[in-house]
Amino acid sequence: MGPVTAPVTLGPDGTLYVGSNSSSFIRLENAGMHAITHDGQRRWFQETIGSVKNAATIGTDGTIYFGTFEGQAAENKVYAMDLDGNLVWLGEPSELVNSGVTL
Repeated sequence: MGPVTAPVTLGPDGTLYVGSNSSSFIRLENAGMHAITHDGQRRWFQETIGSVKNAATIGTDGTIYFGTFEGQAAENKVYAMDLDGNLVWLGEPSELVNSGVTL
């Protein structure tokens, strides 16, 4: 896991959602959203190109929303994941994502 760069979000079942940054300045690797179970096991990991710098938001249906922030607008995304770590949808805003998702 790269450096933790976002506040941790606690899911209703005790899962922790942790955003991370790349662990390398040369290659972006290990940046993404990590879902960690209450006993410390990795539930899933969604790799991202940009860094996750804000806390995830969990919708009433359990969908996990988070954005990525990187210097190039094409690398900034808004993700929606289900509880099993499957990508529900991917938004591609034309501007930097420098805040959390609000529902």
